[in-house]
Amino acid sequence: MDVLEFDAIGQAEAIRSGQIDSRELGRAAMKRLAESDSLLNSVVWFRDEEEVFAGPAEGETGGPFAGVPIVLKDLPAWQRGVPVGLGVRALEQAGMRAIADSPCGARLRAAGFVTLATTSTAPFGWGPWAATAQGHTRTPYDRTRASNGSSGGSAACVAVGAVAVGTGVDAAGSVRLPASWCGVIGHKPSRGLVPSSWAHPQVTEGIITRSVRDAAALLDVLSQPEPGSVFAAPRRLGGYAAALLRPLPPLRIAILDEFTNHTTTATREVVSLVGRRLAELGHHVETATPAGLYYEDPVRERGLAIHALLAQALADAGDLIGRPLREDEMEPYIAMMAQAGQSSTARHELQRVAAMQDWSRAFCRFWSDYDVLVCPTTPFPPQPVKDWQPNQDDPMEPWSRWGPVLDYTDPFNRSGQPALSVPAAVLDGLPYGVQLVGRHDQDAMLLQLATALEETADLPCWPVADSAAVSL
Repeated sequence: MDVLEFDAIGQAEAIRSGQIDSRELGRAAMKRLAESDSLLNSVVWFRDEEEVFAGPAEGETGGPFAGVPIVLKDLPAWQRGVPVGLGVRALEQAGMRAIADSPCGARLRAAGFVTLATTSTAPFGWGPWAATAQGHTRTPYDRTRASNGSSGGSAACVAVGAVAVGTGVDAAGSVRLPASWCGVIGHKPSRGLVPSSWAHPQVTEGIITRSVRDAAALLDVLSQPEPGSVFAAPRRLGGYAAALLRPLPPLRIAILDEFTNHTTTATREVVSLVGRRLAELGHHVETATPAGLYYEDPVRERGLAIHALLAQALADAGDLIGRPLREDEMEPYIAMMAQAGQSSTARHELQRVAAMQDWSRAFCRFWSDYDVLVCPTTPFPPQPVKDWQPNQDDPMEPWSRWGPVLDYTDPFNRSGQPALSVPAAVLDGLPYGVQLVGRHDQDAMLLQLATALEETADLPCWPVADSAAVSL
């Protein structure tokens, strides 16, 4: 029996029933994390083994997931005493540690999860890639190809079977993109459903899992109300895990029929395949594309407001280590974008938010006619690592390659809708994910639909279940 192949709910049940001791599970998870990290570059910091194996730490003695190992992306959720690097080497070298739990960090601790490691990301989460000091993070399906990002480390750790759950934060696709390229499940909840330390409308803390039932159970853990949150949405009465046990009525489902030029033929075929599966399940399926899906903001000044967020992140990082970050301590593209953000004003931010709201109101009318949209998560499968990293000689050049990967994820950060990436196929050895998108606060419906797909697909819940499967 390899309990590492269980999902988090299965691991918790094995611990409670005495099939396995939590220390034994922790040792096995740490061993696989270390073995896979030497090839995938997914871990930034390992927790001290003596601390893990001596017994449960304070706050980890109870809860529905008592003793189940987890990894945290090196951005929130923070937990007291865990290093905070934000994907920036200078912060990692300075040994910064969180002095308190973030809202999500506290909920995970209370649920009984045991944090074993922090995982790779892009600097400040800014970029659809992930890396550690040892190199860029790879997908377990093909170690010459990138994991995507910026939650690429968590996705790789879950995909390789080291842990069943990893955290992420999603501002333009950073949970769903790596989930797709690593063949696992990535959930960006409705705006405000999960309390966050990030007070920005496009940013949502999410979760990466092997099974849909884990995604639902984790949403029950993370969506507990947080008084005073800037963004707050009502959580489902009765819970999300319980919703999976209820029958799902026939839904009106739109299958995307207008794709970007960057979208591969195989990606389009996978979306069509999922449409056929859903029709076989009894849902009303037709092709359609939301008006405004590919809208591009024509006003440069509003783009400056986005860059201002990065400028502020750099300033905050400087405050943490007691001095400004030097240019040689950051990627050149980070420096250039932050410099552009210095010229942003409060008027630019107001313009940007107003434009986003106007666009969202019109965009979301599509879901008056449909319950769910099915579209690609990414336009293409995992790309070679050498093509998916910053170019030191031309800092902005990578965005011509990176930009299109956001085509199908970024719109739903702007609109605040729930979006769930689920593994749909493996073609030529590479994973393809599709994205299910629903109305605001309809996370339960998406999870129910994903469960039905999970049960009927030709794939296991997580195509790469253990390290042996990827020739470690």
